[in-house]
Amino acid sequence: GVATASATAPFVYDVQIKKPTAATFINFKTGTVNPTVYFDSTGRATGLYQFRARLRNTSSGAVSGWSPPVSITVTS
Repeated sequence: GVATASATAPFVYDVQIKKPTAATFINFKTGTVNPTVYFDSTGRATGLYQFRARLRNTSSGAVSGWSPPVSITVTS
């Protein structure tokens, strides 16, 4: 999960993904209020995927720092 509770206005969660061969994180789910984000590995390349999240205030644009990455391994 991204968090332990749903975000309430004006706050949202932004989640990024880093794919196995990528050098940087890219947006995966942005502006979600759900504390759980699902990743479907069907058809994805095998390897290590990393995810990180932050809290964003949609009124002010202020953001928290990114969480430490969480990793999963996709196998064939």
